[in-house]
Amino acid sequence: MKMNREILIKNGKEIVIATSAAISLGIGTSITHQVLARASEIDAPTSMSADLSGTKTVTDSTDTDPSVSGNSNTTPEEATESGDNGSDSTPETKESTTNPEPETSKNETGDTGSESLTTPTTPSPSADVAQPEAESISSSDPAPSPQEYTSGGFKWVKNDDDTSNSSVTLKGLDPNNSTVTSVNVPSTVDIDGSTYNVTGIGSLAFFSNKSLTSVILNDGLTSIGDNAFAYCDNLNTVDFSKNNTLKTIGYAAFASDPIESLVLPNTVESIGESAFANNSALETLTLPDSLQTIGDKAFQFNINLTSVIFNKGLKTIGKQAFYSNKSLASIIFNDGLTSIGSEAFGYCNDSDNPHLLTVDFSKNSTLKTIGDIAFYSDSIESLNLPSTVTSIGMKAFGFNNALETLTLPDSLQTIGEQAFVSNPNLKSVFFDKSLTSIGNGAFEYDGISGDLTIPSNVTSIGDQAFFSNQLTGINYSGSDLTLGNETFKSNHIVNINAPKMSIKGKYGSGMGGYQTFTFFTDSKDSQNIKISDLFDINVEDGDEQGLGITDLSDGVEYSKETGIFTVPSDTKSFSFHWSVGPEYNGQYNVIFGNPIIKAVDSTHTLGSPWTPDENFMSCTLEDGTEVPLTNIKFSVKNSAGQGIPTVDVNTAGKYEVEYRYKTDSANYSTTVTVSVQKNQGTYRLSRLSGTGSSIYSGTPKSIEGSYKVTFSNDDNTYYETKPGDVEFVNSPATDVGTYDIQLSDQGLKAIESLDKNNTYNWTADKNTSKYIAPTYVIEKLPITITADNSAKSSDESDPTLTAEVSGGEGDAIKGLTYTLSRESGESVGTYPITVTYTDTDNPNYEITVESGTFTITGIASDDTYTMNVGESAPTAADFHAIAYDVNGPVSAISLDLNGADLSKSGDYTVTLSTADGMKKDVILHVTGGNSGGTTTPTTPVDPVDPDNGDHDNGSTTVDPVDPTDPVKPVDPVDPTKPTDPDNPVDPDTPVNPEGPNESEGSVAPINPSLPTESGNKINGAVTSESNVDGNAVITPMGNKQVNTELELPSSTDGKLPQTGEKTSLMATISGILLSSLSLIGIDFKRRKNNR
Repeated sequence: MKMNREILIKNGKEIVIATSAAISLGIGTSITHQVLARASEIDAPTSMSADLSGTKTVTDSTDTDPSVSGNSNTTPEEATESGDNGSDSTPETKESTTNPEPETSKNETGDTGSESLTTPTTPSPSADVAQPEAESISSSDPAPSPQEYTSGGFKWVKNDDDTSNSSVTLKGLDPNNSTVTSVNVPSTVDIDGSTYNVTGIGSLAFFSNKSLTSVILNDGLTSIGDNAFAYCDNLNTVDFSKNNTLKTIGYAAFASDPIESLVLPNTVESIGESAFANNSALETLTLPDSLQTIGDKAFQFNINLTSVIFNKGLKTIGKQAFYSNKSLASIIFNDGLTSIGSEAFGYCNDSDNPHLLTVDFSKNSTLKTIGDIAFYSDSIESLNLPSTVTSIGMKAFGFNNALETLTLPDSLQTIGEQAFVSNPNLKSVFFDKSLTSIGNGAFEYDGISGDLTIPSNVTSIGDQAFFSNQLTGINYSGSDLTLGNETFKSNHIVNINAPKMSIKGKYGSGMGGYQTFTFFTDSKDSQNIKISDLFDINVEDGDEQGLGITDLSDGVEYSKETGIFTVPSDTKSFSFHWSVGPEYNGQYNVIFGNPIIKAVDSTHTLGSPWTPDENFMSCTLEDGTEVPLTNIKFSVKNSAGQGIPTVDVNTAGKYEVEYRYKTDSANYSTTVTVSVQKNQGTYRLSRLSGTGSSIYSGTPKSIEGSYKVTFSNDDNTYYETKPGDVEFVNSPATDVGTYDIQLSDQGLKAIESLDKNNTYNWTADKNTSKYIAPTYVIEKLPITITADNSAKSSDESDPTLTAEVSGGEGDAIKGLTYTLSRESGESVGTYPITVTYTDTDNPNYEITVESGTFTITGIASDDTYTMNVGESAPTAADFHAIAYDVNGPVSAISLDLNGADLSKSGDYTVTLSTADGMKKDVILHVTGGNSGGTTTPTTPVDPVDPDNGDHDNGSTTVDPVDPTDPVKPVDPVDPTKPTDPDNPVDPDTPVNPEGPNESEGSVAPINPSLPTESGNKINGAVTSESNVDGNAVITPMGNKQVNTELELPSSTDGKLPQTGEKTSLMATISGILLSSLSLIGIDFKRRKNNR
């Protein structure tokens, strides 16, 4: 095979445009196929579009040009049609509910042309007619089609899996025979002179054949393919009587046909999904003993099927197998069945004509699981489950309004959520010791009355499990029980015998409120009623005397210490409320006397059915005759006093119900009040989009994104919020913290508009043990407070300290509180400025602080310096002077002698100054005189290092850096021989010289000692409140000419040689040379004079 490819490179993808394949068929001919190859990355995949209400078009297909040859009797051919028996449609794509990959039917005919597909639709449970889904058509390139043959009016294909090559599968009618009305599928067929066994009917073989009315299936046939006879609108008879070999019936094989009666062969083992779905004419069904599995939806929407008997070979019944068969009256389950799928017999009830009254499990001893909604919304009257059942699924027997008796087996371990919800005629239930858990709402809105005994092995009972029943008491001997929210709410529970259980805290919330009870008494001692006469409570945390009693009516008083009610003598009745915290509470009515008709007030849930027996208790005549409710008449008035036929359970309000009975001698009546109110429902929120946190900004936050709302009354319904549907529980949400989120009024109205939700008062679910509600977190704002550097001169007051706040602005930092302070002291120098704060005052911030520097500018020095006449001129170092400006230490300080005469003793005012204009006047004491010549200098005071920026004003001694080695001196040049001098003139008597006005040469600096503090001294810390808008400004003084300049050495500078110190090596050498020259000169002179 030779392959030619053209390749296009586009956007980094290698795309094979076309491949031409010349395939040699070995007979001198070839077929050229144009094949579209996929790129390594696909931008726009070929799709199959579907309109569920109309047609479907398959667009991804490959045309072929078949070659046809043969004779008129037996013709091998390339397939050009797929089960085309006059049909103009093919089945829709089937979507799997358990696998994301669609199921694909076998395209055995090789028909690869585009086809228009008519798509049946499936109605909701309330619909009378539904179409099952059909198998999908593969959109990929098919494998080569098997060779087909025509014979006996049919198309055939040999079976690939038959090694003996002796069997065929019927693929459809010969196109020339497409209008036949009756088909008799033979056991054998002659093809090319050979006989073949007919073992199968292929997929789509007779799909949507409008002419076909009857089919006879003979022996030898073992399988019927998918959609083989689907949508044959006139096919009312299918005869299996001659067949004893059929084993499997494929997907939707007879879907949506008008078959009237069905007796399957005793060899059938499995019935495929939707195999007989929507056969609205089917009335009778006989299933064989050989049948093991019934597929999902196999017989759904067969609205005229009345009864089914399942034989002992059956093991599983699939999902929705008999769903919405509204005429089904009875079912008998035999032994061998182990599981019933979800919704298998759901909605088999007609509101106008109740059906599915009887479900008989008496012959079964193998059933273990009953799926969700398996018998939901039926009319079962009595239920006795097999002793092998271990679990009952969610809503399995919900809304069976006719259910009166229920027997649960010893083997039962779990009861699913709402398994028996809304069965108002169910008056009692008994649980065996194997039971461990009862799901949410399991017996909600039932009519269970009396005391309920809970087995000790039960460890959990879900939310509202027994909500709105007629229970009067609870017995529980176990110690490890977890109750959901409002588990026993809206009952009449006044007797609790659970010595190892508390009715406070988590147990109390499970008990729930809205308990009501009416007590009739003809006690002669009616003026002293004991609390123990009305309640019988034995729990871990006390007895009935621990109840809180409030709202006593009719002047009745109660003593908690004695537990006695004191009742006025003429009282006919009184009421009160009781509670143990907010969890377990209710209203108690006490009626004195013994009325003939006993009836009680009640609180009724909006939307749930009401019957007169809910309030009626008994009618006992004076002679002891018991009158049943059926003989009692009743009438109802609404809150406006208007007579109405019955309590309007869809409108909240109070209704008066009067019960009446008439004898020949008397009329008896009792009137009670029925309060119809919304149920209490809880909702749960979960975040779908948006963020759940932000940083503090000083302004109220708003909730972004959307949330999913789910409901306690329906796990399958949810609502996605819109903007404005949710709000913070505590508003505004401004400060740092965690904020709960709830539905707003707008959101509550939105969920109440959903189906069934308008009968509830919705509140957020608070059961944190099972549900963590989404929250919104406002996190701390990270900020940095940097103290601004500040300064003042030594003779000024401190300026206000300021700081720069970074990381936030405006509203975000309005609440910021901090204090600025500097280290105390008034000496010239630098002092740290610190920022202090408390977390208590700043809960919205994560604070980082950076210190500043406070500088006291000016010159500090000794106030006086004393020198002797004739000594070297003083310098700033002699006054131990240091200086600071706004930039820190100033190294250059000058001393202006102001014309002081250092040759005369006296006090002179001299001035210390810096280049930036700072000045300080000090006193120079000049004393005495000397004998002339150079005076020996005094030993200087050990220097005090100036402040080096560590804020200690030079108080810390720093080790000096070792001086650098002196430069090696250069050898002097030999002196020139001097000429003889003239005879010297005798000098005059010398006069002592005057002291110099200015020092000459290098002045050895003397490190200043610690200056004396001057000015106002601060004893405490200087503080300043924050002012983020203020900034201190320091204006330096102007520059002034100075006479003497002092360069202050740093702690790392080497010390220069000082006057009066030890003679240096250079000076010593110079002295020796000069002395030698002097001696030479003297020697020369002597020699000259001696000549």
